[in-house]
Amino acid sequence: MEAFHLTVDGQMRPGSMTMEVINPATGKLIADCPNADAECLDNCPGSETDLVKMGRENAAKLFDLRTAARELL
Repeated sequence: MEAFHLTVDGQMRPGSMTMEVINPATGKLIADCPNADAECLDNCPGSETDLVKMGRENAAKLFDLRTAARELL
């Protein structure tokens, strides 16, 4: 299985935790994706405004993924 990393400030980082991604149709593991912990996020460069904007954009993307996943079921 391919290894995935986080990209923080242009640098590849492994992340401190992983999240299994499961194919809902087959129940098989697709990938282990890295998760960023609070320390990793605290060390991200960027202004407070940029970080809030990124958080909102990521939340919207996750909501869209959840909605799409529900439609598949």
